[in-house]
Amino acid sequence: MELGSLSLHWMRIRARPELLGIVVLGAMAMLFAIGVAIFLTVVNRPTVSRIVPPPPVVATTGPVAHPDAPVQLDDAMTEALLQPLQAQPMTRDQAIAYNATVPMSTEPNPAAAIFQLGKATPVDIQRATDCLTAAIYFEAALEPASGQRAVAQVVLNRVRHFAFPKTVCGVVFQGSDRPTGCQFTFTCDGAMSKKIDNDLWERARVNALAALGGHVEPRIGHATHYHAIYVAPYWQPSLLKVAAVGLHIFYRGIGAWGLPPSFTARYAGGEPDIAAMAMVVPAPVLPPPLVMPSTIVTVPMPSTVSDQMSIREPQSITPDPASTRLPIPEPSKVTPPPSQDAKSKKPVFVVPRPPMTRRLPL
Repeated sequence: MELGSLSLHWMRIRARPELLGIVVLGAMAMLFAIGVAIFLTVVNRPTVSRIVPPPPVVATTGPVAHPDAPVQLDDAMTEALLQPLQAQPMTRDQAIAYNATVPMSTEPNPAAAIFQLGKATPVDIQRATDCLTAAIYFEAALEPASGQRAVAQVVLNRVRHFAFPKTVCGVVFQGSDRPTGCQFTFTCDGAMSKKIDNDLWERARVNALAALGGHVEPRIGHATHYHAIYVAPYWQPSLLKVAAVGLHIFYRGIGAWGLPPSFTARYAGGEPDIAAMAMVVPAPVLPPPLVMPSTIVTVPMPSTVSDQMSIREPQSITPDPASTRLPIPEPSKVTPPPSQDAKSKKPVFVVPRPPMTRRLPL
C-alpha cells in the first residue's frame, strides 16, 4: 500500500512540473538545515581541559606513565621539549636587572616530601651519592650550605616527577649524550675534566648525603628548575618563580604540573654507570693480590749419620769449681747419728735432753 501511494504521488508530480521544483527546493533546504545543526553541535561541544606542560620539562625516554600524572607526554611533545638551556642575549648586568623585575609567585608551594631511596643496593647508594655530589659541586661549589641543599632538592624533585628519569644519575646526566643538549651544563661543557678541589668536593658530599638521608629544603618546595641570577633563559616566562637562594633563582611548573600530585613517582633504583664520573671520583684502592712464589725453597738435610751426629752433638760446657762444692752445715744444726747396741746390734737413737732448770725458792 505504501509503495503504491508513493508511486501515485510521483506520477502526479511528474504531471505538474511546478510541483517538481517545489520538492527539489524543499529537499535542499532540509539538507542545509541538517548541515547547520551538525556544525553547531561540533562547535558547541564541551572540550576536555588539558594542561600543557612548560617548554623546559624534559623526558629522555619518551612518556612516563603514572597513575597520578595530570599530564601525558607523547613522542612529538617530548622531542620538542628536549632543548638545551639557552639564555637570552643579555649582558650580566642586564640579566641581573631583568631577573629582579620578575615577581615572586604568591601561589602555594608546599615543601617536598622526604626523599627515600627504598630498596637501593649499596652500589645504587654509592652512585647516587657521587652523582648528586657532582651536581652540587659543579653547580654551587662556593654557595653556602642552604644553596647547595637547594640544588640537591631540585635534583631529587625531578627524580620523583613523572616526566623525569627515576634515578639520581639519570636526572643529573639527562641529555648529556643527546644532540639536543644536556639539562645540567657541567655534564657536557668539559667542566668535569678539570682538577677537583678535594675540600670543596667533601663539603658537597656532606650536603648530598644529607639530602639523600631525608633533609628537605622547605623554601624550594616542588621546584624543578633553576638558573644563576646573571643569566635569563628563554623558558623563564613559562614557569613560576618561587625562591631565590644564594646566586640561583628557582622555579616550579604552572598548574598541576608543579603541584604535589605530579611528584609521587618512586625511586626506581638501578643507577646507571656513568663513564664520565671516573674523571671526578677516584677508583677505590684495592690491596695488591697475593702472589705465590714460583719456586719452592728447600732446606738441605744431612746425608750421613756422622753429619746428623755432628748436628745433634751438644756443645761441651766446663763446670765451675765453685758451683760443684757441697754446702757444709753448721755444727749446731747437725743431728747426732744413731748408736748401736753391742748385743742386739739395733740402732739406738739418743734424744738430747733439754737443759736443766733450777727452781728458785719463793
